[in-house]
Amino acid sequence: MITTQSLGQDEAFKAIEAGISVAKRFGRPMAFAVVDPSGELIASFRMDGAPARIMRHTIRKAYTASHMARNTLTLKRDLDDRHNTLWDWGDKQFTTLQGGMVVKKNAGTGGSPQPGDEVVGAVSAGGGTLETDEEVARIMVRAMGFEPVLDARLLPNWKTRAFAGANERRAIARLPLSFDWLARGQEPLTAVRMRDVIFTSGIPGIDMKTGALPDDPARQFELAFQNLQTLLEASGISSEEVGLINYYIPDASYRPYINRAWCRYYPGPMRPARKTNQVALPEGMVVQLQAFAFAGGKQKSIEIPGLWHKDPLPMGAQVGPLAFSSVIGGQEPTTGEMVADPDGQIRTAFDNIRLFMEQAGGTLDNVNHVWVFLQEDFKFHDAMVDTWVKTFPNEHSRPARKTLPYKLGGDMQIQVQLTAMMEGARRNFEIENVHHNDPIPMGSRTGRLVHSSGIAGLDPVKGAGVRSHFGSTAVFMVEGGLIAETDMALTHLGTFMKNAGGTLDDIAQLTVLVRKFSDAPIIMDRMKRIFPNPDDMPALRFINYRLSPQMAVQFHVTAVVA
Repeated sequence: MITTQSLGQDEAFKAIEAGISVAKRFGRPMAFAVVDPSGELIASFRMDGAPARIMRHTIRKAYTASHMARNTLTLKRDLDDRHNTLWDWGDKQFTTLQGGMVVKKNAGTGGSPQPGDEVVGAVSAGGGTLETDEEVARIMVRAMGFEPVLDARLLPNWKTRAFAGANERRAIARLPLSFDWLARGQEPLTAVRMRDVIFTSGIPGIDMKTGALPDDPARQFELAFQNLQTLLEASGISSEEVGLINYYIPDASYRPYINRAWCRYYPGPMRPARKTNQVALPEGMVVQLQAFAFAGGKQKSIEIPGLWHKDPLPMGAQVGPLAFSSVIGGQEPTTGEMVADPDGQIRTAFDNIRLFMEQAGGTLDNVNHVWVFLQEDFKFHDAMVDTWVKTFPNEHSRPARKTLPYKLGGDMQIQVQLTAMMEGARRNFEIENVHHNDPIPMGSRTGRLVHSSGIAGLDPVKGAGVRSHFGSTAVFMVEGGLIAETDMALTHLGTFMKNAGGTLDDIAQLTVLVRKFSDAPIIMDRMKRIFPNPDDMPALRFINYRLSPQMAVQFHVTAVVA
């Protein structure tokens, strides 16, 4: 007895939903179809504005891919190679138009059908260019939990495309995520493109086919990379255009899994910068990835002579005008050894920032944001601030900064990670009567890149007339708890963006520090005040880092201002 498997309505709905989402980002009304192994239609959809003839051709594409067990462009190539025509097959429904893709249970490679590849159906997209139809169809296949069948003969070097978002600034690619995950503190799975700069949310190893997390940690790491690649592809980004990937893991026991997928996706010699952060994650989750990229750029590794990482990653990378560091510590470049004296170690870490920027072809004036990870007892916080001021002496031109208490190994007291923009001069921006106690600005802008330091629900009425000074412990929080603090912080976001020369529409990514993950859905609901369209929001990243005891939430802005 022969049994066969087939795509069903659940898979078809996932594929079409993904197709619609991507088509909106391309700014094209398109049509989509999903068929079973015999070529019979399971579901189809035509967006408003797509001509009826596009729908007819789209159904034919899926029909052809399923019957012929190959993609429509592969069929066209096979016919050319064999000097055949469609008429030789005797089926008037066949077509070789682009965008028809076969779906196989065990996707093989190459063009013609391979032994053991079981066809479970096909998908198609129509209404765009050759590039658009093919890319949308690939994304539809992945949305169902399958891998597209690729033909090495037909893999072109796609050109970078311009995206048109709802506000003509943000373009968003999204993976489906159930509300259950949102309630547990996992942000929406998105990649946000602001013209040529791309930022993602935290991307976990959720199986997009089942919506569940595998029990196997290695499988979660692999799926996290697959999900990240899907989002980047939907944003028109190749792996070589990625400048930084941050890893988030719950504890050090998961470090052995990091390099397996990393080396497969980035075999070398050019790799992005990388930073691994040990933080709490939603229950059952062992990894999240976050990427930053520049369309049209190409990775260029940045090294500091005498320093290196034990893992296979560079000290940093430049892509386009953006430079990202991996972890920079207090190692002496002449020996590679950690400086023993804590004060000297901190000074050396900041000296290494200077060396890093020199290797990138810039200066300290190009640094726009710095994460500072201090040993969790914060014993040497004052020494760090003293070195900070000496490194960035101009009080009107300092990078934005976030300093975190962090469990560092051995005698290590500090790690830093920076983002730099190699174009334009750095300027600082403040919010009246809202300030930091440390000598850091509310935010910094270098060229078109904007970063904030932490923006919390500080009460400007209480802060009026209070002078910011290092060593002050005064925190003027608005009264009313999480909701009141969130609303006030969101008001400050609008003021900050105005002062930085932009608007809320220029925000590409928001890192939100929360006290507990159960607060995330509440914060997202309050964010509707300033981002009413759920399809036009910045990429979010909820992190359960340690906040000041008085605070319930803190926002960190990354924006791209024209």
